[in-house]
Amino acid sequence: MTSPDCHGCVLEYDAERGYGRIRDNNDVEYFVHYRDVIEGVTLKINDKVRFQGILHRKGNIARQVSRA
Repeated sequence: MTSPDCHGCVLEYDAERGYGRIRDNNDVEYFVHYRDVIEGVTLKINDKVRFQGILHRKGNIARQVSRA
């Protein structure tokens, strides 16, 4: 299942490792990988973001992540 337009906040993001977690406005957490962040966008803790939420069998994934 896909949520086309989610809004949330960056909980943690490690730029060296290239991954982190985002929490949406409904308190659902998503894994984010650097490949899913729009080019030119850098993520920091507490940044407000917009993304596409994917419900995956291994967990929720954020795609097309950009700043809100």
